[in-house]
Amino acid sequence: MPLRQLSGHDRRVRRQWSEILLAVVDGDSPDIPKLRWWDRRTIVNRFNELFEMLKGDVQMHMRWLMFAARMDKVVLRMLDMRSPSDYVPAIEAAGRLRLRPAIGQVTRYIEDSRADVAMLAAQSLVRIDPALGVRRVVSEFVRRDDWEVNRMASVLADGRTEIRVALAEAVRHADIVTRPRVIELIEALRDEPGGRAIRDLLTYRASHERASREEIAAAMHALSTFGDPRDAALVRRYTEHEDEGVRSEAALALRRMGAPAE
Repeated sequence: MPLRQLSGHDRRVRRQWSEILLAVVDGDSPDIPKLRWWDRRTIVNRFNELFEMLKGDVQMHMRWLMFAARMDKVVLRMLDMRSPSDYVPAIEAAGRLRLRPAIGQVTRYIEDSRADVAMLAAQSLVRIDPALGVRRVVSEFVRRDDWEVNRMASVLADGRTEIRVALAEAVRHADIVTRPRVIELIEALRDEPGGRAIRDLLTYRASHERASREEIAAAMHALSTFGDPRDAALVRRYTEHEDEGVRSEAALALRRMGAPAE
């Protein structure tokens, strides 16, 4: 809610908790006032806003402060409430607090029909448990066509160390329709293990006519952005492909690589 639409009481609570949360920037341990249930939205929203602005150890100290104020209990209760004004900021806060007891509740929202709510829950789950979150979220990405690739790449960035196996498996097991989207996601993330799966696709599946024109084109476009000169030889073989679209994409990919077509 815009600041100008807040009541006088909510403005005072917002200002008070801004001072409390920002005190950790200077290494202080502020006194925590009595928490009133009706102030929950103001406090959680302010925590989300400030957390996004800060980096490093300050975020860790801010988490500790929220736990000391027992705001983790409040967030868990808000996740079960029916109003989006409660569960939406709570989903976001659960990820920032890395609130493991919230995994079940957050996972439920990943299946929400509203793409913005589902993506927010996906990012929260990856932050809480990267190993579980990346696999679950990649699986959902393959299933849904309303999740944008660039937004998905931003979500997975929080679990980068866990990406490698999940995306490589997704390339291998995705169907002919969804595989180009997974390849596009690997390209957006510059994920090298996923890049190896793309090379395998071009080397084996495509050579045995088990890959579509769309899959081959997406794979070559991705490799052209990885900056590995060794990929030029693999792409070059497709300049003689029977499909004109594949030949054109191969030529463009080689041009992006700065490599000759022959």
